[in-house]
Amino acid sequence: MNTFNDYAFYEKDSLNFIHSGKEWYGEGMNSVAPEITLPVFSFPDRLTASMVSIKLRVAAKAFTGSSFDVFANQQAVLNCPVSGILPSQDIYYYAAAAANYGRANLPDTNLTIRLRYNAPTAAAKGWLDYLEINVIRNLIFHQGQLSFRNISCTGLNKITRFSLTSNTQNITIWDVSTPDIVQMPAVASGDTLQFVTKTDTLRQFIAFDNDTFLTPEFVGNIPNQNLHAINDVDFVIISPTEFLAQAQRLAQIHLLHDGLATVVVNLPEIYNEFSSGTQDVTAIRDFIKMLYDRSASGKKLQYVLFFGDGSYDMKNRILPNTNFIPTYQSTESLSITSSYVTDDYYGLMNWYEGKDAFGALDIGIGRFPVKILKKPQRQWTR
Repeated sequence: MNTFNDYAFYEKDSLNFIHSGKEWYGEGMNSVAPEITLPVFSFPDRLTASMVSIKLRVAAKAFTGSSFDVFANQQAVLNCPVSGILPSQDIYYYAAAAANYGRANLPDTNLTIRLRYNAPTAAAKGWLDYLEINVIRNLIFHQGQLSFRNISCTGLNKITRFSLTSNTQNITIWDVSTPDIVQMPAVASGDTLQFVTKTDTLRQFIAFDNDTFLTPEFVGNIPNQNLHAINDVDFVIISPTEFLAQAQRLAQIHLLHDGLATVVVNLPEIYNEFSSGTQDVTAIRDFIKMLYDRSASGKKLQYVLFFGDGSYDMKNRILPNTNFIPTYQSTESLSITSSYVTDDYYGLMNWYEGKDAFGALDIGIGRFPVKILKKPQRQWTR
């Protein structure tokens, strides 16, 4: 096999229409400015005889049906119709979303994508959610690194020979389909590097020249920590670094007056141990479940308090923001009456619970919506 499937994905999350839910949208269009042009997509060594596949997802706010057109290098590729919202529905539906898929013969390696919204009225608006492009490229390595896979050779009991062409020497190929990375025993013959492997499932590979690497950037030192050593607690207070001192004061009150074995945990430490330092709501839930499942002295975790405000904006795109401890947001982001935010997700301790935050609470979950307030500037008058 000397070709592979390559792809590109474009998404610009900048708008959350109803300030609720996980879905964000990007560039807007209307009757006055109906078109946008995306950055050029480059696919070197593309097999130009093969078709280009494009998938589009959009949203529109109009009282009648509307549509979007996608053009690639001035050639029409697909049309995506979007249903209208009845005037009586705009109270609880901000917009309607739709997706569509198209294919086209394009003889170019560089693709310029233009998106046009066909607004039915002057007040209608449309937005791009995302755009996907899939192409087939010849398996040619130039320099640096190359990620590749091939869908067509995947199947039960299939074995595939991959042939990578390159003038570069000292190329290493890894199978990165799973976290257990395996180096492929590739054999060189002239300017071709070949290896054989099972392809009963889709396999992902990366080739690199052992010369051009990304350079790591030093961010800072992380002190030693061990949240896994926490045991036998009644009450956990989770706080960002900014509010730790006040959270400790509250913990002392519950210990002295309620007799609750209370521990205060710094939120970044949870991310360090449960999500490799990345903000993740499930990392917080996994930490809570670890404590809940431990009962060396028969004591079960009863209460969890989040000491910090939450926000619908997990990536701090909208300023000012209060995303001190993240909230669980529903997938629904267009219907005001169906979208929801909840902390219940963190208190669902059974293994089969958690999807869409559905389940029965096993522990008490609370939140103090603490945030930093700027002191108003004093104005002097004479």
